Amino acid sequence: MKNKERKLYKIGHLTKILGITHRSIRYYDQYGLLPHVKRSSGNVRLFDEEDVELIKKIRKMQSEEFLPLNVIKEKLFGKKSDITSGDKAIVTDSTALLSEAVKAAAPIHILPLSISIEGQTYLDGIDITPSELWDKSQQLEIDTLTSPPAEDVFVKKYLELHQQGIKEIYSIHLSSKLSATYQIALQASHKVADKVKVVVIDSKSTGAGLGLFVQLIGEAIHEQNSSKEIQLLISKNLPLIFDMMVVNSLQFLANKGKLSDLSPTQMTFMGKLFELKPVMTLKNGELEILECSKTKQDAVDLMIDLLDREIQSRGGYVKQISVIYNYLYGEALEIINRIKSSYPYIPLYMDEGSSILSVYVGNESIGISII
Repeated sequence: MKNKERKLYKIGHLTKILGITHRSIRYYDQYGLLPHVKRSSGNVRLFDEEDVELIKKIRKMQSEEFLPLNVIKEKLFGKKSDITSGDKAIVTDSTALLSEAVKAAAPIHILPLSISIEGQTYLDGIDITPSELWDKSQQLEIDTLTSPPAEDVFVKKYLELHQQGIKEIYSIHLSSKLSATYQIALQASHKVADKVKVVVIDSKSTGAGLGLFVQLIGEAIHEQNSSKEIQLLISKNLPLIFDMMVVNSLQFLANKGKLSDLSPTQMTFMGKLFELKPVMTLKNGELEILECSKTKQDAVDLMIDLLDREIQSRGGYVKQISVIYNYLYGEALEIINRIKSSYPYIPLYMDEGSSILSVYVGNESIGISII
């Protein structure tokens, strides 16, 4: 696997491509014209392509329209007087891994997906846990189906928030490559467009990655960021969601992928492959196997290596890291301890994964997500 291109850059990169001084960039940042500039653990400013485009706009307004910086700031991000406390909210789905503290601190509303087992429907995160799901479905050998919230459920929630005084809703959901939830939310948003503004976002993630992103937007709402600032925050951070996971066996993925209709010879060959531990990532919202390891320990080592490379590609910047697990608590704890020793200043969380996830990857998995 090749090293990734850098995602974030130091100030020297911007001075070269934009032909301006370090001092000008620092002044724009201090004046509030470059919201959400990131910093490494060593407090070094790190910039992205959105920052490059912002600086171009600022320079153009200065040179062609002769506008002062305070006017430019209002044009780019709106007036502070236009921001009303409590007029924004988030709607997300139950695949988002969120702590109770996060849900209590921000206006986050969760709509559950459904899991159907032998005609019985359970609401994810409400009616069933991953272990209960596994027991009920007899290790998922019987048909287990998942379904997104219905369109009228989204419409009802959007209108309910509108009636509570909400003027802008950020509806943030798991990858559209994994579920129809995003598309249904988008359809529902059109039906309420004359009453409330709904910004529907495909996170291209799920689980902990989705949860970290939702938390980030929730913090911006709590801090009373303007709509334009939040839109900028979204575009700057969506590319930084990084998810990877290891599952216990290729066999479950093969069965879910309808690869079980093989000849005896093929099954013998596949049996050897099934012993491998696949390490996967979400690339453009779709699960992709990066590499297969012989043992869980090899898979853990590989994930730590991939994490290091990803952080390196960001110039050392990470806002948060989340580790999720189903059954593999010991391996998850080892990952937590190893991450702590390498990145002691980065906020780090560990929690159990969702029931929905176990439907697709089996009952044993470990994942790492960062933003």
